[in-house]
Amino acid sequence: MTVGHDIRLGTVRVLIIRGSVSYFTASSVEVREVDNENFEVLVGPIIPVTSPDGIYMVIITPNDAGAIERVQVAAPLAAATLGGSVIYRELYTNILSTIGAGTQIRGPVFVPPKNFPPPSLDPGSVQHYKDSYDAIGNSPDRARIELSLRWFEEAHHAFNEDALLRYWLAIETLAMPDTNVRPANELLARAYGLSVDDIRTQFDLGRLQNLRSNIVHQGFRPVLDPRLINFVSAVYSDLLDATLGLPCRRLALSRKAAIGPSIAPLIPRPT
Repeated sequence: MTVGHDIRLGTVRVLIIRGSVSYFTASSVEVREVDNENFEVLVGPIIPVTSPDGIYMVIITPNDAGAIERVQVAAPLAAATLGGSVIYRELYTNILSTIGAGTQIRGPVFVPPKNFPPPSLDPGSVQHYKDSYDAIGNSPDRARIELSLRWFEEAHHAFNEDALLRYWLAIETLAMPDTNVRPANELLARAYGLSVDDIRTQFDLGRLQNLRSNIVHQGFRPVLDPRLINFVSAVYSDLLDATLGLPCRRLALSRKAAIGPSIAPLIPRPT
């Protein structure tokens, strides 16, 4: 096993490794209904597993009262700052006791393949990840930002309109009080050094909000272009940078370049 990156985020240690990892998991899990009010979970024997050779991200933190919350920030923040492929699929979660007997086993969670670009692990990107983590911890809006990251992570493991809705919820939680797109446009305008009208024309958040409304309120089930989903994800990342007072990496504009002058052709309408 070779450690390519060792990133320290306070009491969280994030390792990017090449090789294989060994962990524990249940050989089988079955949920069985007992009656109308009760069910039982049947877990097969806990077995050791060694993963195939590959590239993995391992998040390690002390198992105290804030452990889950720290991991829930560190993992989606990695996707938002370093690139989606850095948390392509969760392999396992093991909580080991160092003072007594017992191991908690979670996972695995299966996610079909996605077309993610390679993660950005250059020194500047890694530093941005660290700065983002520190800024969240010091922000008076920490709870709201962390909640938005939870929606972002759910979107990251969802598809088509489910992914769009969750990314949009992440954006609303982060930068859209009362579901009004104007504060998000204003935040992006400051981050990009452009006027609000320029941002409205470039990113067309109002049109995206209409698509969201058609899905939620009309039961519209469109087939969405992956470029549009990637664009909405990048809008969240730019808004996160701006919310944290960090340099904006202009990811949304970069993703929009793969679409063209406007996102309008990628937004379907109900018939």
